[in-house]
Amino acid sequence: MATLTITFDDTVANAIKYRIKVRQTGTTTYAIHEVTSSPLVINNVPCGLSYEGTIQTICSEGIPCDRYEINTTEITADGDVYYDGCATGNSISQAITSRGSFYVCSRTTPIVQGSSSTTVTKVSQGDCVSPSPEEASGPVYFTAPAVTCPSDSYRFVLCSDGTTEKLISQTIWNSNAVYGSAPTVNLVYEMDFDGNGYTCWKYKSEEDSTQHSSSLTIPLDVNQSVFNDCQQCAGIYAHKFENCSSGVISWILPNAWSTVSGGTAPVSNTVYRGRFNQIVGCYKYLGSENTNSAVGTVHSNFTLETYSNCQTCPDTFYSLRSCNGTTTQNGFYYGAQLSPGQSVRLLGLPTECWEVMGTSTSNSGLEITQVFNDCSSCAV
Repeated sequence: MATLTITFDDTVANAIKYRIKVRQTGTTTYAIHEVTSSPLVINNVPCGLSYEGTIQTICSEGIPCDRYEINTTEITADGDVYYDGCATGNSISQAITSRGSFYVCSRTTPIVQGSSSTTVTKVSQGDCVSPSPEEASGPVYFTAPAVTCPSDSYRFVLCSDGTTEKLISQTIWNSNAVYGSAPTVNLVYEMDFDGNGYTCWKYKSEEDSTQHSSSLTIPLDVNQSVFNDCQQCAGIYAHKFENCSSGVISWILPNAWSTVSGGTAPVSNTVYRGRFNQIVGCYKYLGSENTNSAVGTVHSNFTLETYSNCQTCPDTFYSLRSCNGTTTQNGFYYGAQLSPGQSVRLLGLPTECWEVMGTSTSNSGLEITQVFNDCSSCAV
C-alpha cells in the first residue's frame, strides 16, 4: 500500500471548500473527498497504479436536496419513513404499508421506523430541486502517475542458475540475528534456506513483496563472509596438483594449463614435472574442482615431463658455486644428469657462470638453462 498526494490551487477567491473525486484509472467508481486546503493526502491506496479524477471549487454550499428510493420487500408492512422536505426543511412522514418502492426528496437521509425490510438508497437527483442550489465551478480533470510501491524486502538471485529468486524481509535481514545491515548490490552472500548447506546468492535490488508471486522467506543461516561475485563464492574451478616432495597443493586454471600442455587436459593420478607457481618439481594431478584458494600458473618456458608416479619422477637438484668463487646457492633443477666441475648458466642470469658442486636436497624453484664443460668454456 502507498500514499497518494493530490496538490491543487487552493487560492480561489470566495472558495469555502474543494470537492475532489478520485478513482483508479480505468474504473467507474469515484471516492469523494472534501477539503479546505491543498494537498489532499490519501493513505493506504494500492501502489503501482495510476489515478484520475476531478477537482471542483465550492463557493456556496447551498441547501442539499437529494432523491432517495424507499424500497420494502414485505407483502404487508406497517412502518413509517421520516425525512426533511427540500422546500422548507420541515420534517415529513410517509406510511409504509406494503411491498414496493417510492421516492422522496430530502435534505437529509430518510429514517425508517417499524419496517425491518425497508431500505433507503440515495439515487440520482432526478426532479429534486434545492431552494438554494450549491455554487461550484466546473470540474477540472486531473491524472496522477502510478504510485511507487514502498520496498519491504531484498531480492536475491541464486548464482547456480541465475533465475531462482528469494525475497527476504528487510526487517529480518537487518536484524542482528541474521546479518545486521543492508546488503550491497551485486555482492554475493552464502545462505542456508533448507538445512542442506550454504548456497550462493547475488543481491539484486530492494522490492515490494506484494508485487511478486514469491512470498517472503527467512534464511536458516547467513554466512558472514561476503564475496565479490558468484565464482568467488562457489570457488574457482581449477586443476589440483600435489607436490610429490612437500605435499603442497597447487591450483592451476584450465586455460593456464592448456597453454603449456598444447591443449591436452591433465590425466588423473599422472605425475608432471615442471615449474608450478615458480617451484620446480614433480606434481601429481588429483582432479579438478571448485576452490577458494589462490590459483597459480605453470611456467611456459619449462617443458612438462610426464611420469606414471612420484617414485619414477626425477627430483634432482644441484648445488652451485659462482665461477668467481664468491657465492654458493642450492636447489637448481636441470632435466639431465650433471657432474661436479661442469659449469652452467641460470634462467634470468644469462651472463653469469656457475660451477656444479653436487646434488642438493633443497628446491629453489629456479632452473639451469645451459651446460658447459667447465667455468672457462662458460666464460667464453
